[in-house]
Amino acid sequence: MAKRAATRTTKPRNGNGHSDGHGNSRPTLAVETNDKGQIKSHIRQKWLAETPEERVRQTYVVTLHNEYGIDLDQMHVAGAWIGTKYADEIAAETTRLETTIEAAKEAKDADARKAVQKELREYLKRMEDTKTREARSLLKERFDYPIFLYEAEKVGISATGEPDANELYPNDRVSTDMKPEETCLELSRRFRKTPNAFTLTGNQA
Repeated sequence: MAKRAATRTTKPRNGNGHSDGHGNSRPTLAVETNDKGQIKSHIRQKWLAETPEERVRQTYVVTLHNEYGIDLDQMHVAGAWIGTKYADEIAAETTRLETTIEAAKEAKDADARKAVQKELREYLKRMEDTKTREARSLLKERFDYPIFLYEAEKVGISATGEPDANELYPNDRVSTDMKPEETCLELSRRFRKTPNAFTLTGNQA
């Protein structure tokens, strides 16, 4: 029988996550909010204003940690490096725009002031999005993270278009040498729940 495999391409890691590769449980994070309109930053260990953008960021952090086993320290390093990269640029542009805003205030030009204030808000949001995007790319580049792979032999239809065995999900045409919990869908669910490295070949669990 040809090889069928379900595995992940990452080394067991220590720190936060579901497991350290030796069966030891690790804490699971959750997106946390309070009644003050704040959301918790697990990386910075502080409460921030709960904006839609911040909720997306914190959801992403929780997903990286819980489902991919990336440590908070690793995420902090990536974020800090990107923050340093753009710090001078952001500071200079912010100062320039704030100076323009003050000049508009002194000139009692409300339209100009509002326009530059909008420009400043949009600039800061754009740079925050840029830093988040680059931090994510850096994490993928520098740190291992798990993925699920499955090489299917039987997908429900033969090369000639005839009905065939189907090992993609539990059904009445699963191969006789395969348990329902060994189908692609069930193995994927198992992996997402506990992303430990494993390999399944033939009918070996």
